[in-house]
Amino acid sequence: PCGQIRIRASGSAGGHNGLVLSANSSAGGLVGIGALVGGVVTPLPGLGAIGGSPYEFVFADSDTLYIADDNSLGTTGGLRRYDYDASLGTWVQTYRLTTGLTLGLRSLTIDPATGTLYAVQAGSSAGGVTSLVSVVDTGASSSFTVLSTSAAGTVYR
Repeated sequence: PCGQIRIRASGSAGGHNGLVLSANSSAGGLVGIGALVGGVVTPLPGLGAIGGSPYEFVFADSDTLYIADDNSLGTTGGLRRYDYDASLGTWVQTYRLTTGLTLGLRSLTIDPATGTLYAVQAGSSAGGVTSLVSVVDTGASSSFTVLSTSAAGTVYR
């Protein structure tokens, strides 16, 4: 019911509904994380209208979700951590990591062996220089490290 949906990312949700999509809508409807069930995108509890600009996501485990948001850091940008609250049956934002960043995040992955999260920090303009960053989530004050910065005229995806 929210019009045309633009899919930004897809992935597996572990124990939560199989295929999961990060999407936004040209009609302004769904901006969040939803499960594709029977050809219909259904928002995961607590993640249907999270606002901002959710881009990529990873599940660290069945109860911990990270969402890269490419909005400005002064609003919703950075890395959002959500934890599943089984007693409420919903996902709850625990905190947002921004220390060490200058812009929001796009691509996101996790090394399951170490728990290290890797992301691409968005460029300041279309085609602007991007950075590969990493963080180990040890709590709300965890700090990102810049691993590499793209050369002028190139971007990391």
